[in-house]
Amino acid sequence: MLLMKPICKLTLGIILLLWQGTQAYAQVNAPKHFYKILVGKINEQLPIRVVLTKSRLPENLKGNVFGSYYYTKIKSGEINLEGVWKDNGEVTLKELYGKFSGRWNSVNKVLVGMWTSKDGKKAFPFRLYEKYEEGSIQAEMVYLDQKTVMGAKAPQWTDAWILYPKFKGGKPGVVNKINQFVQEKILLKNPEEIIRSQVEEQVQHKKIAGRKSTHEKTIKILHNKNNVLTLVAVDDPTYEGNYRSFIMVSYYSFDLNTGQQFQLEDIFIEGAQAKIQPLIVTQFRKDKKLKAGKSLKTEGFFNEDFAVARNFYFSLKGVFFFYGIREICYYYAGPQATTIPYNKLKKYIKKGSPLDRYLR
Repeated sequence: MLLMKPICKLTLGIILLLWQGTQAYAQVNAPKHFYKILVGKINEQLPIRVVLTKSRLPENLKGNVFGSYYYTKIKSGEINLEGVWKDNGEVTLKELYGKFSGRWNSVNKVLVGMWTSKDGKKAFPFRLYEKYEEGSIQAEMVYLDQKTVMGAKAPQWTDAWILYPKFKGGKPGVVNKINQFVQEKILLKNPEEIIRSQVEEQVQHKKIAGRKSTHEKTIKILHNKNNVLTLVAVDDPTYEGNYRSFIMVSYYSFDLNTGQQFQLEDIFIEGAQAKIQPLIVTQFRKDKKLKAGKSLKTEGFFNEDFAVARNFYFSLKGVFFFYGIREICYYYAGPQATTIPYNKLKKYIKKGSPLDRYLR
């Protein structure tokens, strides 16, 4: 958290009264699942952009809302958020340096409250409005589990759930194209059928292995800005005893001007991948803090002659490249990811491409 000038006690008092006043407009029947972009300021000085998704969370996270924020006028990375968004509109979001505590006004679509440092010595007011800037797209989150699909027919011990976005607003052709892609290319079949098949797999697994299992299939909005939309799909079966099989992670990026998914060939000039591959190897070596002459093989890599990852997205700091389990490493090394700064990729970016427009 950055240092800011303190505001006067009178101003702080007024803000606190306004915050308390929002209780009268609290969202009593808040949606159980949603996606929001919030923009505003901390202490009336620092503009921030917050992206939140409310949903059931994986077992390693607590609460019912997750996301991130960043300072829009300062070069810095995204800061992760997780916390609780109650039905009465009361919100608590924890982050690395402190927490946001506030209340959601569903009439004015504004979150008002206080940011407090982790040690409790600093406190600054904030006000965040729900706003979807030009170049972004609205979405609602759809959640299904074995209870909503099968009711009492699902064994009580089974646990299968799906979370995915359904886009709305914007250009109808673009929205329809992306929603169709999610259904046909990512989900692959009817969500209710997925739940039923996951439950059946859990029943069969218990008969054979004697262990219970859970199955989480989520499609989350990772990036939604500057006419670029990125989704990350996670397929995660987990077995009793915290044993996991392969976790499948895939990234899908779309041009919001057309609704088309784009690949490496759409954003980099011809022959660029041969130039970018050594940059990725060098960055991995830097990430692993390897000394000169020491091979990535010591970190579980098969070799240093792997291709540029097809799984990628545009982060604040550069292009993020992701390699799944056993794609470039042995199983024990797990998935691998690294980020190549934009200044190192600049000369390889295709003019007029989604990445070129994104960086303008």
